[in-house]
Amino acid sequence: MGQGQNTIRKLSFIEGSDGMWQSSTPTWKFTDDQMNSEFADPKGIIIVNNETELIVGEYGAVSVVNLATMESTVLAGRRHLVGYYDAVGEYAMFEGVNGLAMHPDGKTLVVSDSDNAVLRMLI
Repeated sequence: MGQGQNTIRKLSFIEGSDGMWQSSTPTWKFTDDQMNSEFADPKGIIIVNNETELIVGEYGAVSVVNLATMESTVLAGRRHLVGYYDAVGEYAMFEGVNGLAMHPDGKTLVVSDSDNAVLRMLI
């Protein structure tokens, strides 16, 4: 993740090297309808749904990226709008989403909302 640049880069291991990695395509730098913004300081990523989607923790939001269409959709919260409020969709508020984990049921996402010092669940 490119903090400060609001990008996510795919890295590939260089075969035959001694632990070297290189940045390769694709580099994801999305915009969407919400505030017409790129990712907002992405800090947590998990791969889900048989490696077809990324879930991205951002400053104020949690988003999903469809890797087939390269479209980004905010699941909860709003990019750049921070606080603490339990609600559905864009009405939820986060501050400092720094970690994500998918429950083994595949239906519950646990979100580390570090600036609010809480673990939150998206169902």
